[in-house]
Amino acid sequence: MRPVCYIVALALFLSALALAAPPPPSGAHVLRGPYAFDESGKPLPEYYYFDGKRVHTIEQLKTAVSQLAASSLVYFDGTCTSSEFIELGRQPYMSFSAFRRFCQDHQVRFDWHVGF
Repeated sequence: MRPVCYIVALALFLSALALAAPPPPSGAHVLRGPYAFDESGKPLPEYYYFDGKRVHTIEQLKTAVSQLAASSLVYFDGTCTSSEFIELGRQPYMSFSAFRRFCQDHQVRFDWHVGF
C-alpha cells in the first residue's frame, strides 16, 4: 500500500509544478503586486514591488521606468491578481495597455503574466 501513497504524492507534486507560474525572464525588471500589508501584517496603502523596492504611486513607477536603459524589459508577475490594471493611487487606475504605451515611449518593453 505504501508505494501507492508515494506514487500519488509524487503525481500531486508534479502536477503542482506544472501549474506554477513561469519565472520572470532573465534580466527583466520585475513588477509584483498589489500588496496592502507589510511583512508583519500591518495594513499599508496599496503598493507594488518594482525591482524589490516599494512603489506607492503611478508617478513613482513611471519615474523608475523612465530611468531604465533602452530595450530593457519590465515584467509584471501578477500571479495573485486577475486585474488588467495597475492599481496604484486613486482611480481610474492605469491599464496594462496604457502602461505598455508609456514603456514604449521610453523604448522599454513591457510584458506580463497574470494568474497561476
